[in-house]
Amino acid sequence: MSQYGVGIIGLGFGASVHAKAWLKDPRVRLIAISGRDQSRSNEIASKLGIHSLTVDELLSNNEIQILSLAVPPSAQEELIVRAAKAKKHLFCEKPFGASLAACRTCYQAVDNAKIIHGINLTFPAIDAWQETKSSLGKLGSLSHAHLSWRVSSRAFQNGERNWKTLAGEGGGTLVNFGAHTFYYLEWLFGPIKKVIANKQSDTDLEAHVEVLVTFEGGMTGSITLAADAIDGTGHRLEIYGSEGSLSLENNSGDFARGFTVNMSLKGSKKIALYADPDQTKEDGRILPTSKLMSQLIDTIESEGQSAFVPSLLEGLRVQELIDACERSLKQQQWINL
Repeated sequence: MSQYGVGIIGLGFGASVHAKAWLKDPRVRLIAISGRDQSRSNEIASKLGIHSLTVDELLSNNEIQILSLAVPPSAQEELIVRAAKAKKHLFCEKPFGASLAACRTCYQAVDNAKIIHGINLTFPAIDAWQETKSSLGKLGSLSHAHLSWRVSSRAFQNGERNWKTLAGEGGGTLVNFGAHTFYYLEWLFGPIKKVIANKQSDTDLEAHVEVLVTFEGGMTGSITLAADAIDGTGHRLEIYGSEGSLSLENNSGDFARGFTVNMSLKGSKKIALYADPDQTKEDGRILPTSKLMSQLIDTIESEGQSAFVPSLLEGLRVQELIDACERSLKQQQWINL
């Protein structure tokens, strides 16, 4: 069995989720981690039993075939372009750039380099979401979906001023939550053809955003995203069709674990389709992230016989939708895609 050397850039999510997720695949050899705080990098590397290297050392290390990036969007563009030049395969966090132009530059770089690249858009890798997609046909003709994601994020709880809270730094709630939202909505219902967005505008902190969308098939959608909702209702997707409705819900406090799926059809009682059996204390994001990482390695081993999804191409599409919402906020009108 071949082993693939992995280097991680990012000491927060990179250490807490990426490192643990990579180690679930026996084909992986975790070699090194890198971050801006050298002393912290040394400490984390020592705990993991790996090296603490600079970015330059990671890029030049021939034992490393895959780079795992867990850094803010504004920091990813340079790293992705450099990794592509070094012919390192890539696994990136979402979004992978702070602007549409940056994402286009990154995608062009990886496409030209012919490397395998992926982005951590995790929800379709979660069993509850797979159950939801496989059940859509029972609802008849789909008419509307409503997504309510109202939580109190750690960034807002702690009063942080960073990319997760500040739209001016290429982030905010539209980017942080919206990247996942737009990806899984199109995964479930097909391409979005137009959007209109609204948000509170009396502060530089972007805590909540509302978006209306129309899909190419005529279905409509409404989206409410809030990262400052104290004791919020959690993450809930409601889907309505001519023959019934379906709800996917998680108010467990874990980002990825704790989803339930229920369906109601004409003339019948509510049907419980899925309840997450995972009762471990491990961060719920680790398992779906590890699934995507293993699929990335499968793609590398296929030598061009398969394609990895979601790649930076899907990430670029997400950024196009985010950009359309940002233009809608400025122009206060529908934006066609």
